[in-house]
Amino acid sequence: MPPPDLIESFPWSERFNTGLAQVDEQHRMLLHLLNQLVFDLAVHPYLSEAQLHASVQALVDYTHYHFDTESEIWNQYLPGHALELHHENEHENFRQKIATVVASLREQAQPSVVQRLLLEDVAPFLIRWLAYHILESDRLLAHIVLRLQAGDTIKTATISAEYVVRDNKRFYVDFVVANFLRFSDIAVRLATEMAARQEAQRAVENTQAHLQALTDSTDDLIWSVSTNDFRMQTCNQGLMRYLRQHQPSELTAEDLQEFVSLFREHYLETQNYGAYTLEYEDLSHQRTLLLNFNLIAQVEQFQEITVFGKDITDQKQLMALASHTSLHDVLTDLPNRRLLLDRLHLALLSSKRTGRHGALLLFDLDDFKSINDGIGHDVGDLVLVEVARRIGLIFRGDDTFARMGDDEFCVLLNDLSANKEASVTSVQSIAQKILVAFKTPFLVSGQSLSCTCSIGVSLFLGASEGFKEVMQQAESAMYRAKSDGKDSARFFDPSMQAYLISRLAIETGLRSALPDQLRVFYQLQVNGEGQVVGAEVLLRWQHPTQGFISPELFVPFAEESGIIVPIGYWVLRQVCGQIRRWEQDDLLMLLPISINVSVKQFNQPDFVERVGAILDETGVSGHLLKMELTESLMVDHVDEVCHKMMRLKECGINFSLDDFGTGYSSLSSLSRLPLTQIKIDRAFVRDITVNPTNATIARMITSLCKALHLTVIAEGVEERSQLNLLNDMGCDGYQGFLFSEPVPADRFESIVRHRGVCCALADAAAATAKIQSVE
Repeated sequence: MPPPDLIESFPWSERFNTGLAQVDEQHRMLLHLLNQLVFDLAVHPYLSEAQLHASVQALVDYTHYHFDTESEIWNQYLPGHALELHHENEHENFRQKIATVVASLREQAQPSVVQRLLLEDVAPFLIRWLAYHILESDRLLAHIVLRLQAGDTIKTATISAEYVVRDNKRFYVDFVVANFLRFSDIAVRLATEMAARQEAQRAVENTQAHLQALTDSTDDLIWSVSTNDFRMQTCNQGLMRYLRQHQPSELTAEDLQEFVSLFREHYLETQNYGAYTLEYEDLSHQRTLLLNFNLIAQVEQFQEITVFGKDITDQKQLMALASHTSLHDVLTDLPNRRLLLDRLHLALLSSKRTGRHGALLLFDLDDFKSINDGIGHDVGDLVLVEVARRIGLIFRGDDTFARMGDDEFCVLLNDLSANKEASVTSVQSIAQKILVAFKTPFLVSGQSLSCTCSIGVSLFLGASEGFKEVMQQAESAMYRAKSDGKDSARFFDPSMQAYLISRLAIETGLRSALPDQLRVFYQLQVNGEGQVVGAEVLLRWQHPTQGFISPELFVPFAEESGIIVPIGYWVLRQVCGQIRRWEQDDLLMLLPISINVSVKQFNQPDFVERVGAILDETGVSGHLLKMELTESLMVDHVDEVCHKMMRLKECGINFSLDDFGTGYSSLSSLSRLPLTQIKIDRAFVRDITVNPTNATIARMITSLCKALHLTVIAEGVEERSQLNLLNDMGCDGYQGFLFSEPVPADRFESIVRHRGVCCALADAAAATAKIQSVE
């Protein structure tokens, strides 16, 4: 707070607040130092040279400290942004200017001359610079930072900030007028004491000219009118520029009459309240003005009202655009998720009031990822735009068709029927129209692309469900449509809810299953003679009350929740411990073990380091480990995947590509990866003896592996006929229930002893054992 006797030439106003506490606190200190400097210069005419320079230097030093503080804040949120760079340039320009001023002051020999220069030149410069900087630059960037902290995008934050900051110019003009009145009073009294009447008069005239220059330099409209005869007294160049810009002819007195007439209508309000603000629609110029009427002078019977006007047409348009953008998808211009949820909430209330059903249809495009990855995201975006156009033709005006994100769309149907069966029939008809709309290929960028969609429907009556539950029901039904073969529509039913509850129970139970309830099982891998060539590690969950839970049920949930990552490292440590124990067994000591690695675990930044640490910790050679990776890992970032695999290869680890033929890997990416083995997926093996297509695919995979010098192993072999056919194709290895189901380590050891390992492994193990005995 300023001392009680300090006359402030630049008073602080709460309207100067930016919303950032640290910045506002420093602004207050800057204004305090500036007011103190001006006050000292005005009331202490005999300051020494040292006092003058010390007072100026204190203000300069704190200004530089404040600039550093601001730079840290802006750079944290807007690094490299044009506004941030412009702000830094303003700081630098100020530093250069003030350095020049300080240097010139030091050249003056007489303190009285220095004091006069500070009062008449430097102080006004500081006031003008700080006012523009605080009210425009700092408020602009601070508003952007606050909106970014609230979750806005930088584009939306910038639009909002520009509107708010431009609106503050009116407050800046108010400040200039108030400051001139205070400063003029101080300057007149100071001039009376220090100089003759003529010099004082000249100082007043200079100040008035300076104020006029300030008002003329702004783009705002400023004019005043006498309340005696309602004639215009003064106006600035801002008003003249506005009229010339929107007036085809030369300006005349009549052209100003439109603005003068505004006073008659609002004169009484101005008298009552001292100030009056309104938005004025200037129909003749097709513009919108924000007008602030102020009673600023009263001498005897003469009263004058001054109006500060701002052209806010562009700001209102920007606000309308920002409002539209915040509620609509940028790509398709459909309502976005936020607007859809608002309307769904209203639809539930309306359904409760009217007793009529509503419905939410959620659908996304089947296998849309293949379009994005295979052809490009630009083409994928064009497909989404065409979907929005094509599907949008189906609905009524009071329905809502929205894009929820990516390739997911939503349709909200209101006011269907009080009869449930009739409502279901209406919804089925609309769902069928959506499915039919996808039957015609999409023609984009000269290409004909076919695509289908899967639709989930949640029918609601009243507001009891809640919009979150309705959304979850529609999503559950959509996933049911996908699991049933896609290109179809499904209604939510209680069985889906039971599935959701079961899924939640599994996810909750899985978090406490590690490590006490998880088990590591091993399944044989054999050659054509039935000899053991390796084993695959398979995870089992032994629930304390439900028994063994199928991996097909809990592994996908572990993937989605991320629990698969700690589970994966736990499995690797268990397997390495088992390999360490088998090193004492002459038959099992060189048996390679395959372990599945999830995409989420492999993509961990420290995956290679974690694997290396476990190998070092257990003392196991990486040559006995084979990591099985799925094709989905190869879809994106092939270079990064290859680099990780090469680093693991240096540890001796080999790689097998699991479920080959079911993903999206290309031959070019396949040839770049350091693989030693490819596995034929069980989906091809299952019907290989009765389905010629599956047999052809298996034969092609086998031939491809031979050409790439890779071994090939078929999984899911359950029948002798499958084995014979695969053997004729030249398959190297086999895995499946025909040989053994997954079993614990002790049973696995017994099976291996009964079957025996392949000759190459047995010979190598014998040689290793002999070397160890000699050592």
